[in-house]
Amino acid sequence: MCNEELWNEDLIVAELRQIREEHAAQFNYDISAIVHSLQQEDAQSGCQLVSFARQPKDGQFGLWPNPPPGQLETHLTTGT
Repeated sequence: MCNEELWNEDLIVAELRQIREEHAAQFNYDISAIVHSLQQEDAQSGCQLVSFARQPKDGQFGLWPNPPPGQLETHLTTGT
């Protein structure tokens, strides 16, 4: 059995597709109305559904803090 057949037979996937179909039918398949209804549900839930990582401050690289002044240059030239 190939992966596509396994995916299509997955009961959870089938249930999710059915729920999605029923929800879309309630809004006559109008994507704007569907998105609006989902956004309202999210807002009413009170839950934070997505968390974005904080952006690094100026002068920082990625998730790591800046090394003390001169430390990076020392490491790059001496390897220590």
